Amino acid sequence: MVADQITGASVATILTGDFNESKHEVLVSQFAACGYATVQTDEVTWRRRPFVLDHIFYNAPLCCVSRAVCRTPASDHHALVADFEFV
Repeated sequence: MVADQITGASVATILTGDFNESKHEVLVSQFAACGYATVQTDEVTWRRRPFVLDHIFYNAPLCCVSRAVCRTPASDHHALVADFEFV
């Protein structure tokens, strides 16, 4: 349902969150088919298991210029932070 809502957006769009998908490759592929990239797919974001659950997806009007997974004991998820520029 989310993919249907964001497909074809002509303005800069960022979608973030804990997607609770243990096989993040499937999720990343699904959003890539809608024109969105994620800022990272390699660093684990969930402390309980080695999963990349948290993502920041963005579309073509934007370019990710930096990103970081910030380790924190404050949550069971590490913080994912990214900076963007308009292209």
